[in-house]
Amino acid sequence: MRRAGTAAADAPGRPRRQVLLVGKGPPEVGGIPAYLTAVLDSRLAETYELSLCNLTDDASAEGGRLSAENLRRMWRDLRRVWRAASGRDVVHIHTALAPTVTCLRAGALAALARLRAPRVIVHIHGGLVASWMVGRVRRAAARAALAPATSIVTVCAAGEQAVTELIGPTKVELVDNGIDVHRVPARAARSDVVPRVVFAGLLSERKGLLELFEASRRLHREGLVHELVVAGGNHEEGPAEEARMRQAGADVATFTGQLDRAEVMELLTSSDVLCLPSWVEAMPLILLEAMAAGVAVVASEVGDIPRVVIDGETGRLVPPRDTDALVDALRSLLQDAEGRARLASAGREHVATSFSLDRTLSALDRLYR
Repeated sequence: MRRAGTAAADAPGRPRRQVLLVGKGPPEVGGIPAYLTAVLDSRLAETYELSLCNLTDDASAEGGRLSAENLRRMWRDLRRVWRAASGRDVVHIHTALAPTVTCLRAGALAALARLRAPRVIVHIHGGLVASWMVGRVRRAAARAALAPATSIVTVCAAGEQAVTELIGPTKVELVDNGIDVHRVPARAARSDVVPRVVFAGLLSERKGLLELFEASRRLHREGLVHELVVAGGNHEEGPAEEARMRQAGADVATFTGQLDRAEVMELLTSSDVLCLPSWVEAMPLILLEAMAAGVAVVASEVGDIPRVVIDGETGRLVPPRDTDALVDALRSLLQDAEGRARLASAGREHVATSFSLDRTLSALDRLYR
């Protein structure tokens, strides 16, 4: 397994390398679109010819199922990548890799890209990889999907370990997600107002929303008045799961729908606590963004979240699916404005020093070379 490093600049006069980023970009929202936008707008654009093959479309999600519509979308994406990858030096594919249909799609894109470019990077963003990659069939599918890649990037230690156990350490590298805290707007001062708890992400049971709704109900019954705002939709699992979550929280939460990145940041900076009680995560960008904005956080002890959220120091950690612990953590922050401010300040400093965008870009720089 390799770790991030830096590389010397290209020799003067040498043509800039052509790098094609492949994935779902804006107007899609979420971790991958935010990541792609950050790279395209970064200092790497001064060294490389960066371009995006945007695989976002207007078709409704079908939850990663094997369907005629998903097969049509995959064929369309293959044609897009085939055309866009011509003449590129590097093709950088961004994917969740799981479930199976997503894995097969990523493998097909990687194989096609390898026919057009000497270097193909498969960048695995999802938190489901380690738990999904079990059994002979799934492991074989993942091994085949990753075979065409010259480099494989993961964003959390569990994903790195799972992929390394599958194919060996030679091509696998952990590259942390990063944030430029200086470009994140500061949280607005809030006093003499009802505290606001916000969730931003996929509207799905696996994001811990049912536990969050119940925790909010209990706190209201205790007399701890607060506002719960839930932002997001469900582009992965489809409208039925989104509707189920909306119905489950209709009595206790305000739902904003899908927001763009500027709207998400505006919501964060007008909130007091970000709550992310997911069952599974890798290294969620929304968590880094909230901490960079100076918002106190409560998050599940899953994936690489404990590397960012140090319980009692930079935020509050709770076991996944533990509503009692979630109630306790939220209560402690909602009742203590000074405590929230202390955790938020420490969290912002931790992100600035340990999860900076500059470190992420330096790792990508070396991979592109």
